[in-house]
Amino acid sequence: MDTVSKTKNDGKEKYFLGWTDIERCIYRIVDWYRFNKIEAKNIYGIPRGGLIPAVMLSHKLNLPLIFDEEQIDKETIVIDDIEDGGMTMGFIHLGYKVVLYSKLEKDSSCDYYSEPIGKHKWVVFSWEVPNE
Repeated sequence: MDTVSKTKNDGKEKYFLGWTDIERCIYRIVDWYRFNKIEAKNIYGIPRGGLIPAVMLSHKLNLPLIFDEEQIDKETIVIDDIEDGGMTMGFIHLGYKVVLYSKLEKDSSCDYYSEPIGKHKWVVFSWEVPNE
């Protein structure tokens, strides 16, 4: 990870993830996509955390973004930044579900996660504005 802070938040260590960390995750998703010969036609980013990863992945795979969740179908890659409790992706019933980081690992509801991260870590992504 680019930067790790020892700041505690509700007893959880804060992990600040830099752009290099995010790019590494995107490249892993691209490798998974190509290795498994996934035939997707578009990408949907879960608002808010999945929007920036969706744009990055869209550029890497040369696939269009969709912004209406009603357009999600079995050939859509649905991406989010982190799988924390599994509830968000649990609402998605079509498409390939991917996340950058998963706190659930073997209990993941996703088709792929780029990297596991401990359940007791508070993750701050590069695009998030810290609370003042």
